Amino acid sequence: MKAFLKTSAATCVLAMTAASAWSGEIWVTNEKDDTVSVIATETLEVIQTYETGERPRGITFSKDYTRLYICASDSDAVQVMDPNTGEILHDLPSGERRRCDHHRCQHRDPQGRGPD
Repeated sequence: MKAFLKTSAATCVLAMTAASAWSGEIWVTNEKDDTVSVIATETLEVIQTYETGERPRGITFSKDYTRLYICASDSDAVQVMDPNTGEILHDLPSGERRRCDHHRCQHRDPQGRGPD
């Protein structure tokens, strides 16, 4: 339970899978640790943790569950992981994330539209 609480303390995104191989697992991102952890649903214990790019913020599985796509926002990439091995197979470019130095972002798109 301690490992689960430690993992939950970080900002995380849950991805519960429906595939039989992972039906008893919850996959979470740990933004501050630059990792993805796997939690067993029966025990709520962390059973595996994988290194990722900087600040993983979102994850999703491919339809056939053979790939895990990880948004590594501070690495400006979507990483493609083999969930069976934890190996990062390659990165897909995602472009730079817009960063704001103030409480409300004032960026505008090319047509002049903003966050108003």
